[in-house]
Amino acid sequence: MQIKGYVGEEKWKKLQEEKQADFISSIKGRLSNFCNEISSEMDACTFQVDKILVKEGIPADEILYQAELNDADIIVMGTRGLGMFKEALMGGTARRVVRRSAIPVMVIRLPEKG
Repeated sequence: MQIKGYVGEEKWKKLQEEKQADFISSIKGRLSNFCNEISSEMDACTFQVDKILVKEGIPADEILYQAELNDADIIVMGTRGLGMFKEALMGGTARRVVRRSAIPVMVIRLPEKG
């Protein structure tokens, strides 16, 4: 039985919406912190976030679909390269996006969580 079977459909939807809102807030905070950190090195944070999408599905498929849908020029993504050979390999999602993308993909190594 799934969790929504225990808590009910309405409560389950509310929990999902709250989790999504928390996730979006966290991402916006991280972007703001990034701008603050680089402000000492640059005159201004030159990018602006128009929207943050949270999608369900296979991550590589969703990233490629959204890039095509939005006529993106480049895909920029982070990777922690988790797995057996994490020093030598990028993460599975990043690897799948790089292999399948028709546009350039910039993969940035993310710091390990402390």
